[in-house]
Amino acid sequence: MTYVFSRIVESSNHHYYEGSSSDHDWDIFTFTQEWPVAVCVLGTHEHHRCVIPPDVRTWGIHGLWPTKRGTRGPTSCNSHLHFDFNSIKSLVPMMKVMWPNMYADTSMESFWEHEWTKHGTCASTLPATGSESLYFQKALDIAGTYGASKLLAKENIVPSSSRTYTLEEIETALTHQIGVNAIVECTKDEKTGKMMLYEVEICFDKQFNPVDCYDSNGSNDYHTDCPHSDLEYPPLGTSGFVSPIAG
Repeated sequence: MTYVFSRIVESSNHHYYEGSSSDHDWDIFTFTQEWPVAVCVLGTHEHHRCVIPPDVRTWGIHGLWPTKRGTRGPTSCNSHLHFDFNSIKSLVPMMKVMWPNMYADTSMESFWEHEWTKHGTCASTLPATGSESLYFQKALDIAGTYGASKLLAKENIVPSSSRTYTLEEIETALTHQIGVNAIVECTKDEKTGKMMLYEVEICFDKQFNPVDCYDSNGSNDYHTDCPHSDLEYPPLGTSGFVSPIAG
């Protein structure tokens, strides 16, 4: 089944222009992780049946995106590099936990196919991510070192049903852990009217060293949709989305 992908147009809230589809140059990687509860909140808005698998206990990978600074591209760089599920079969057990497709009304691999076609084909120009298996393995490796759950927990930012956080607390925690600035995005739970953490984006150069995602002097700043305070970070176990997949 086709992966009907939106996630509100893949973190489109930075107000950067979309690079030309014919311009495949890029400077950095944007490594994007997503909080499963927020994914399901968005999925519900988009009329998906969303299930957080029981084995998923941390932030999930959304994607590893080659990025030209100041844009949200390039994308879909090589139509000849078709997704081949067999080439990543050995990675699937880890990917189901670290890079899960929580939209239960789509096939397991359709999320990965989407990410490879849109972003992985652009990363294929770099030897370290020059094949489908290398691309997905590199993303898994980065998640092992820069997993958002671990980074935030080290700064006492943990999921809670009663505690909320400020945007400054989240951004400062990430900067303290990785040494560069990161991008934080949120989404609104229409049922409660509350804003919750949705995504964390960490940027890397082509040698996979962390780099600032935006200029701290504001000349290339980003515009988050997160409020300054009262950010929810709801626990997985109380989200209401952890359930068996219905037949």
